[in-house]
Amino acid sequence: MILWGIEKNKLDEGELRHVTCPKCQSKTSMSYEVFGKYLYLFWVPMFPIGKKKHLECDTCAEQFQLKTLPKDIQQHFKNRIRTKYPLWYFSGIAISTILIYLLSVLFADREIKDQNLIDHPKIGDIYTIKVDKTKEHINDYSSHYTLMKVIDVSNDSITVMYNTKTVKKVYKSRLIDKAKFYDSTFTNRFSLQKLKEYYETKYIKVVNRS
Repeated sequence: MILWGIEKNKLDEGELRHVTCPKCQSKTSMSYEVFGKYLYLFWVPMFPIGKKKHLECDTCAEQFQLKTLPKDIQQHFKNRIRTKYPLWYFSGIAISTILIYLLSVLFADREIKDQNLIDHPKIGDIYTIKVDKTKEHINDYSSHYTLMKVIDVSNDSITVMYNTKTVKKVYKSRLIDKAKFYDSTFTNRFSLQKLKEYYETKYIKVVNRS
């Protein structure tokens, strides 16, 4: 399956008058066609990558590319014929811009939500945290992720209980969020200020509240 490539289509056609054919030397006109080329990705045009301009003498039927014709004919063509790329040639750029904007809004909303949960912790909140593990072989990950669950909250501190399992990807942490994987003897208590520091330094990667 080809997911990207280069495509072209006809943008314009017409007649260029009052020119001298370099082949038959007739004072004549030339029929022209302008083709636009664009790069596509998943069949969506991303951006234009140039134009091809073909001309044919109406007297001798000789065909030319504009760039091979004498300079005076090239200039005559440029002065009289201005073919613009259609807007849909830029569809990919427009879609990408919109997606980037939407993602930035979503991430910003998530940051605000997570910060609010950090500022106001509750029993049952679950934090995905980064833990370092010794590499067992060359393809092993130096960092893994596990969970800690809030089991008590006071005015200035919280108590958390740690999960005994680890995963190699942040998004897989939900797979170990099961009661049997938490160890009630493996707990820690620290200040709310320390909790904020953990979040700011990315030790806490994700915050979840049921």
